[in-house]
Amino acid sequence: MKKFVLTVIVMSIRFIGYSQEWKTSGTYIYNNNTGNVGIGTGTTAPGDKLTVVGNISLPLLNSIGYGQSDRFTYDGKSIGNYTLGWYNDSGNTGAPSSYYSGYGGIKFFTQAAPRMVISSNGNIGINNTSPNFLIDMITTTTYQGIQLFQSNGKWVRFYSSSLLGGSFNNITSNNDAGIVFGNIAGINTVDQGFVIVPHRGDRSGLRITPAGNVAIGVNDTNGYRFAVGGKMIAEEVNVKLQANWPDYVFEKNYDLPSLEKLNEFITKNKHLPEMPAACSIEENGINLGEMNVLLLKKVEELTLYVIELQRQNVVMNDLIKKMQNTK
Repeated sequence: MKKFVLTVIVMSIRFIGYSQEWKTSGTYIYNNNTGNVGIGTGTTAPGDKLTVVGNISLPLLNSIGYGQSDRFTYDGKSIGNYTLGWYNDSGNTGAPSSYYSGYGGIKFFTQAAPRMVISSNGNIGINNTSPNFLIDMITTTTYQGIQLFQSNGKWVRFYSSSLLGGSFNNITSNNDAGIVFGNIAGINTVDQGFVIVPHRGDRSGLRITPAGNVAIGVNDTNGYRFAVGGKMIAEEVNVKLQANWPDYVFEKNYDLPSLEKLNEFITKNKHLPEMPAACSIEENGINLGEMNVLLLKKVEELTLYVIELQRQNVVMNDLIKKMQNTK
Protein backbone atom coordinates (compact mmCIF):
# COMPACT_ATOMS: atom_id res chain seq x y z
CA MET A 1 0.00 0.00 0.00
CA LYS A 2 2.79 2.37 0.87
CA LYS A 3 4.50 1.54 -2.47
CA PHE A 4 1.29 2.33 -4.39
CA VAL A 5 0.86 5.68 -2.64
CA LEU A 6 4.48 6.62 -3.35
CA THR A 7 4.06 5.82 -7.05
CA VAL A 8 0.94 7.96 -7.27
CA ILE A 9 2.76 10.87 -5.61
CA VAL A 10 5.73 10.67 -8.05
CA MET A 11 3.43 10.55 -11.08
CA SER A 12 1.47 13.47 -9.76
CA ILE A 13 4.64 15.51 -9.32
CA ARG A 14 5.74 14.73 -12.87
CA PHE A 15 2.31 15.61 -14.26
CA ILE A 16 2.32 18.87 -12.36
CA GLY A 17 5.81 19.60 -13.73
CA TYR A 18 4.81 18.84 -17.31
CA SER A 19 1.63 20.85 -17.00
CA GLN A 20 3.70 23.85 -15.93
CA GLU A 21 5.81 23.61 -19.17
CA TRP A 22 3.30 22.65 -21.87
CA LYS A 23 -0.18 24.11 -22.04
CA THR A 24 -3.00 24.06 -24.56
CA SER A 25 -5.42 26.69 -25.70
CA GLY A 26 -7.88 25.39 -28.24
CA THR A 27 -5.78 23.97 -31.09
CA TYR A 28 -2.61 25.70 -29.83
CA ILE A 29 0.16 24.20 -27.70
CA TYR A 30 2.56 26.53 -25.97
CA ASN A 31 5.32 26.49 -23.34
CA ASN A 32 6.16 29.22 -20.84
CA ASN A 33 9.56 27.69 -20.13
CA THR A 34 12.32 30.10 -21.17
CA GLY A 35 14.92 27.37 -21.53
CA ASN A 36 16.18 25.53 -24.64
CA VAL A 37 14.43 22.63 -26.35
CA GLY A 38 16.20 19.59 -27.74
CA ILE A 39 14.69 16.86 -29.92
CA GLY A 40 16.76 13.75 -30.46
CA THR A 41 19.84 15.49 -29.08
CA GLY A 42 20.74 12.89 -26.47
CA THR A 43 21.50 15.66 -23.99
CA THR A 44 19.57 17.33 -21.20
CA ALA A 45 21.11 20.71 -21.98
CA PRO A 46 20.61 21.73 -25.65
CA GLY A 47 22.68 24.77 -26.58
CA ASP A 48 20.06 26.68 -28.55
CA LYS A 49 16.39 27.53 -28.27
CA LEU A 50 15.64 24.58 -30.55
CA THR A 51 18.07 21.81 -31.43
CA VAL A 52 16.93 18.95 -33.63
CA VAL A 53 19.02 15.94 -34.52
CA GLY A 54 17.32 14.50 -37.59
CA ASN A 55 15.31 15.75 -40.53
CA ILE A 56 12.64 18.42 -40.32
CA SER A 57 9.82 18.11 -42.82
CA LEU A 58 8.03 21.25 -43.97
CA PRO A 59 4.89 20.52 -46.02
CA LEU A 60 4.38 22.28 -49.36
CA LEU A 61 2.70 25.68 -49.30
CA ASN A 62 4.25 26.32 -45.89
CA SER A 63 7.31 28.33 -44.91
CA ILE A 64 9.63 29.34 -42.14
CA GLY A 65 10.69 32.89 -41.52
CA TYR A 66 9.98 36.18 -39.84
CA GLY A 67 6.74 38.16 -39.75
CA GLN A 68 4.57 35.54 -41.40
CA SER A 69 1.59 37.91 -41.46
CA ASP A 70 3.44 40.23 -43.88
CA ARG A 71 2.62 38.50 -47.17
CA PHE A 72 2.09 38.94 -50.90
CA THR A 73 0.50 36.83 -53.65
CA TYR A 74 2.55 35.21 -56.39
CA ASP A 75 1.42 32.58 -58.87
CA GLY A 76 -1.81 32.30 -56.90
CA LYS A 77 0.04 31.51 -53.67
CA SER A 78 0.39 33.49 -50.45
CA ILE A 79 4.12 34.09 -49.84
CA GLY A 80 5.71 35.71 -46.79
CA ASN A 81 7.98 38.69 -47.45
CA TYR A 82 10.63 37.24 -45.14
CA THR A 83 10.30 33.48 -45.58
CA LEU A 84 11.70 30.30 -47.08
CA GLY A 85 9.29 27.64 -48.37
CA TRP A 86 8.62 25.12 -51.12
CA TYR A 87 5.76 25.44 -53.57
CA ASN A 88 4.37 23.88 -56.73
CA ASP A 89 5.28 26.47 -59.36
CA SER A 90 3.24 26.77 -62.55
CA GLY A 91 6.45 27.60 -64.41
CA ASN A 92 8.14 24.38 -63.24
CA THR A 93 5.77 21.44 -63.09
CA GLY A 94 8.45 18.77 -62.69
CA ALA A 95 9.06 19.32 -58.97
CA PRO A 96 8.39 21.86 -56.23
CA SER A 97 10.36 25.11 -56.31
CA SER A 98 12.08 26.82 -53.42
CA TYR A 99 10.87 30.36 -52.74
CA TYR A 100 13.28 32.54 -50.76
CA SER A 101 11.92 36.00 -50.11
CA GLY A 102 13.60 39.03 -48.54
CA TYR A 103 11.64 42.23 -48.97
CA GLY A 104 14.67 44.46 -48.37
CA GLY A 105 17.04 42.23 -50.36
CA ILE A 106 19.06 39.04 -49.95
CA LYS A 107 22.74 38.65 -49.03
CA PHE A 108 24.93 35.56 -49.34
CA PHE A 109 27.96 35.33 -47.04
CA THR A 110 31.16 33.25 -46.98
CA GLN A 111 33.97 33.62 -44.46
CA ALA A 112 32.07 36.39 -42.66
CA ALA A 113 31.89 38.59 -45.77
CA PRO A 114 29.02 39.33 -48.19
CA ARG A 115 29.81 37.75 -51.58
CA MET A 116 26.59 38.22 -53.53
CA VAL A 117 23.67 40.59 -53.03
CA ILE A 118 20.22 40.80 -54.59
CA SER A 119 18.94 44.27 -53.84
CA SER A 120 15.30 45.16 -53.28
CA ASN A 121 15.02 46.43 -56.90
CA GLY A 122 16.39 43.16 -58.34
CA ASN A 123 19.94 44.26 -59.09
CA ILE A 124 22.57 41.60 -58.46
CA GLY A 125 25.88 42.57 -56.89
CA ILE A 126 28.92 40.28 -56.85
CA ASN A 127 31.50 41.46 -54.34
CA ASN A 128 29.37 44.61 -54.34
CA THR A 129 26.77 45.34 -51.67
CA SER A 130 25.25 48.31 -53.52
CA PRO A 131 24.66 47.22 -57.13
CA ASN A 132 23.53 49.99 -59.47
CA PHE A 133 23.03 47.75 -62.50
CA LEU A 134 21.19 44.51 -63.21
CA ILE A 135 24.53 42.70 -62.72
CA ASP A 136 27.15 44.82 -60.96
CA MET A 137 30.48 43.19 -60.09
CA ILE A 138 33.51 44.73 -58.38
CA THR A 139 36.90 43.04 -58.63
CA THR A 140 39.84 43.99 -56.45
CA THR A 141 42.70 41.66 -57.34
CA THR A 142 44.49 40.43 -60.46
CA TYR A 143 42.72 37.58 -62.29
CA GLN A 144 39.52 38.12 -60.31
CA GLY A 145 36.54 38.31 -62.61
CA ILE A 146 34.36 36.06 -64.74
CA GLN A 147 35.30 32.67 -66.15
CA LEU A 148 33.12 30.19 -68.02
CA PHE A 149 34.92 26.88 -68.48
CA GLN A 150 34.00 23.84 -70.52
CA SER A 151 35.39 20.34 -70.08
CA ASN A 152 36.83 20.41 -73.62
CA GLY A 153 39.28 23.16 -72.68
CA LYS A 154 37.32 26.10 -74.08
CA TRP A 155 36.73 29.02 -71.76
CA VAL A 156 35.71 32.64 -71.48
CA ARG A 157 37.57 34.96 -69.11
CA PHE A 158 37.33 38.60 -68.12
CA TYR A 159 39.94 39.82 -65.64
CA SER A 160 39.62 43.08 -63.79
CA SER A 161 43.33 43.99 -63.69
CA SER A 162 44.21 42.97 -67.24
CA LEU A 163 45.86 46.31 -68.02
CA LEU A 164 48.81 45.27 -65.85
CA GLY A 165 51.93 44.25 -67.74
CA GLY A 166 52.00 40.53 -68.51
CA SER A 167 48.37 39.92 -67.62
CA PHE A 168 46.42 37.74 -69.99
CA ASN A 169 42.74 37.21 -70.55
CA ASN A 170 41.06 35.85 -73.62
CA ILE A 171 37.94 34.23 -74.89
CA THR A 172 38.23 30.55 -75.88
CA SER A 173 41.44 28.84 -76.97
CA ASN A 174 42.79 26.27 -79.41
CA ASN A 175 42.62 28.49 -82.51
CA ASP A 176 39.26 30.10 -81.66
CA ALA A 177 38.60 33.83 -81.61
CA GLY A 178 39.19 35.87 -78.47
CA ILE A 179 39.10 39.24 -76.76
CA VAL A 180 42.17 40.56 -74.98
CA PHE A 181 42.67 43.63 -72.78
CA GLY A 182 46.09 45.04 -71.95
CA ASN A 183 49.44 43.38 -72.53
CA ILE A 184 49.59 39.81 -73.79
CA ALA A 185 52.25 37.61 -72.24
CA GLY A 186 54.36 35.93 -74.88
CA ILE A 187 53.40 38.17 -77.83
CA ASN A 188 54.97 41.56 -77.17
CA THR A 189 55.23 44.18 -74.48
CA VAL A 190 53.35 47.09 -76.04
CA ASP A 191 50.08 48.22 -74.53
CA GLN A 192 47.37 46.40 -76.51
CA GLY A 193 44.27 48.41 -75.70
CA PHE A 194 41.30 46.37 -76.95
CA VAL A 195 42.00 43.42 -79.23
CA ILE A 196 39.94 40.78 -81.02
CA VAL A 197 42.36 38.00 -81.85
CA PRO A 198 42.63 34.31 -82.56
CA HIS A 199 44.41 32.41 -79.78
CA ARG A 200 47.48 31.80 -81.93
CA GLY A 201 50.83 33.51 -81.82
CA ASP A 202 51.04 33.88 -85.61
CA ARG A 203 47.76 35.80 -85.85
CA SER A 204 47.11 39.37 -84.79
CA GLY A 205 43.42 39.88 -85.45
CA LEU A 206 42.03 43.40 -85.00
CA ARG A 207 43.48 45.82 -82.46
CA ILE A 208 42.36 49.24 -81.23
CA THR A 209 45.19 50.87 -79.31
CA PRO A 210 44.68 53.19 -76.32
CA ALA A 211 45.46 56.09 -78.69
CA GLY A 212 42.57 55.06 -80.95
CA ASN A 213 44.74 53.64 -83.75
CA VAL A 214 43.42 50.55 -85.55
CA ALA A 215 45.56 47.61 -86.65
CA ILE A 216 44.53 44.55 -88.66
CA GLY A 217 46.95 41.66 -88.92
CA VAL A 218 49.80 43.50 -87.17
CA ASN A 219 50.73 43.91 -83.51
CA ASP A 220 51.67 47.59 -83.66
CA THR A 221 50.42 50.50 -85.79
CA ASN A 222 53.76 52.32 -85.31
CA GLY A 223 51.87 55.53 -84.73
CA TYR A 224 49.64 55.29 -87.82
CA ARG A 225 45.89 55.69 -87.48
CA PHE A 226 45.23 52.56 -89.56
CA ALA A 227 47.65 49.71 -90.25
CA VAL A 228 46.97 46.53 -92.24
CA GLY A 229 49.35 43.59 -92.41
CA GLY A 230 48.29 42.09 -95.74
CA LYS A 231 46.16 42.84 -98.77
CA MET A 232 42.99 44.89 -98.70
CA ILE A 233 40.27 45.63 -101.23
CA ALA A 234 37.74 48.44 -101.43
CA GLU A 235 35.24 49.70 -103.98
CA GLU A 236 36.17 53.29 -103.22
CA VAL A 237 38.81 55.13 -101.17
CA ASN A 238 38.44 58.85 -100.54
CA VAL A 239 41.66 60.51 -99.37
CA LYS A 240 41.28 64.06 -98.13
CA LEU A 241 44.61 65.79 -97.65
CA GLN A 242 45.34 68.76 -95.48
CA ALA A 243 48.18 69.83 -97.80
CA ASN A 244 47.68 72.15 -100.83
CA TRP A 245 46.62 70.52 -104.10
CA PRO A 246 49.39 71.23 -106.64
CA ASP A 247 47.46 73.61 -108.89
CA TYR A 248 50.13 76.15 -108.01
CA VAL A 249 52.15 74.58 -110.84
CA PHE A 250 50.07 76.64 -113.28
CA GLU A 251 50.85 79.94 -111.54
CA LYS A 252 52.99 82.35 -113.62
CA ASN A 253 55.67 82.55 -110.96
CA TYR A 254 56.11 78.75 -110.73
CA ASP A 255 59.71 77.76 -111.37
CA LEU A 256 59.43 74.94 -113.88
CA PRO A 257 62.76 73.10 -114.24
CA SER A 258 64.16 73.06 -117.73
CA LEU A 259 64.23 69.81 -119.66
CA GLU A 260 68.01 69.94 -119.55
CA LYS A 261 68.06 70.04 -115.72
CA LEU A 262 65.38 67.36 -115.60
CA ASN A 263 67.47 65.11 -117.81
CA GLU A 264 70.56 65.65 -115.65
CA PHE A 265 68.62 64.71 -112.49
CA ILE A 266 67.14 61.57 -114.04
CA THR A 267 70.51 60.46 -115.39
CA LYS A 268 72.09 60.86 -111.97
CA ASN A 269 69.31 59.60 -109.61
CA LYS A 270 67.31 57.22 -111.82
CA HIS A 271 63.96 58.73 -110.73
CA LEU A 272 62.01 61.97 -111.09
CA PRO A 273 62.67 64.92 -108.77
CA GLU A 274 60.69 64.81 -105.48
CA MET A 275 59.60 61.24 -106.21
CA PRO A 276 60.82 58.57 -103.75
CA ALA A 277 63.46 56.11 -104.89
CA ALA A 278 62.75 52.38 -105.14
CA CYS A 279 64.84 51.63 -102.02
CA SER A 280 62.80 54.16 -100.04
CA ILE A 281 59.53 52.55 -101.12
CA GLU A 282 60.80 49.11 -100.11
CA GLU A 283 61.72 50.37 -96.63
CA ASN A 284 58.97 52.87 -95.85
CA GLY A 285 56.13 52.06 -98.22
CA ILE A 286 54.01 54.63 -100.06
CA ASN A 287 51.89 57.40 -98.68
CA LEU A 288 48.96 57.25 -101.11
CA GLY A 289 47.86 60.80 -100.43
CA GLU A 290 51.31 62.30 -100.89
CA MET A 291 52.02 60.08 -103.88
CA ASN A 292 48.83 61.21 -105.62
CA VAL A 293 49.83 64.83 -105.00
CA LEU A 294 53.30 64.22 -106.46
CA LEU A 295 51.94 62.31 -109.43
CA LEU A 296 49.48 65.11 -110.21
CA LYS A 297 52.29 67.65 -109.86
CA LYS A 298 54.41 65.73 -112.37
CA VAL A 299 51.43 65.42 -114.76
CA GLU A 300 50.86 69.18 -114.53
CA GLU A 301 54.58 69.85 -115.11
CA LEU A 302 54.48 67.43 -118.05
CA THR A 303 51.47 69.34 -119.39
CA LEU A 304 53.47 72.58 -119.22
CA TYR A 305 56.36 70.91 -121.06
CA VAL A 306 54.00 69.69 -123.77
CA ILE A 307 52.41 73.16 -124.08
CA GLU A 308 55.86 74.72 -124.37
CA LEU A 309 56.92 72.18 -126.99
CA GLN A 310 53.69 72.86 -128.88
CA ARG A 311 54.42 76.61 -128.78
CA GLN A 312 57.94 76.02 -130.01
CA ASN A 313 56.64 73.71 -132.73
CA VAL A 314 54.24 76.38 -133.97
CA VAL A 315 57.04 78.95 -134.09
CA MET A 316 59.29 76.53 -135.92
CA ASN A 317 56.59 75.71 -138.45
CA ASP A 318 56.04 79.43 -139.10
CA LEU A 319 59.76 79.92 -139.74
CA ILE A 320 59.82 76.98 -142.09
CA LYS A 321 56.87 78.38 -144.07
CA LYS A 322 58.54 81.81 -144.35
CA MET A 323 61.75 80.25 -145.59
CA GLN A 324 59.85 78.28 -148.19
CA ASN A 325 58.01 81.40 -149.39
CA THR A 326 61.23 83.35 -149.88
CA LYS A 327 62.67 80.86 -152.38
